[in-house]
Amino acid sequence: MGEQQSGEQKRPQYQTSSDLRNEQRAVPAIESALRGEARKLPRNHFADFVVVGEGGGILSYVEYKRRKFKWGAYPTILLSATKFLKLRSVSGLRVRSFFVVEDDDGDIRALELTRADLDFTVEYGGRTAQTRDPRDIEPVVHLGCEQFRRIS
Repeated sequence: MGEQQSGEQKRPQYQTSSDLRNEQRAVPAIESALRGEARKLPRNHFADFVVVGEGGGILSYVEYKRRKFKWGAYPTILLSATKFLKLRSVSGLRVRSFFVVEDDDGDIRALELTRADLDFTVEYGGRTAQTRDPRDIEPVVHLGCEQFRRIS
């Protein structure tokens, strides 16, 4: 199952050194809000970090994004439906997952994706304004901005 099908091309990685700097700048807010140590996961993982407690146990998974907007400019934030499903599935491991988003002003907010009362919709769309490759248009989850809480 992990092997690529013949003729199937691997999707390019778009993470830049700027993305990594943004992540590192957000780590103190993530660690403070989630009460543990953020550890970076490998690039091929479905999340950016795990947050580890004092005893070494995983408390949560974290997906971080810096978006070019200001909170309040849009009613929802998009996340790939595939990534959303993977992040929600960690509840089976008895850990939580969070989507952490930073705006242009450095306002960092988090939403627990494993909570039972999470409100979301799913549609076919995604990155349509500046498409990098055909797979930028895919099923996406719309998460209401009002559900996010400020962590910085």
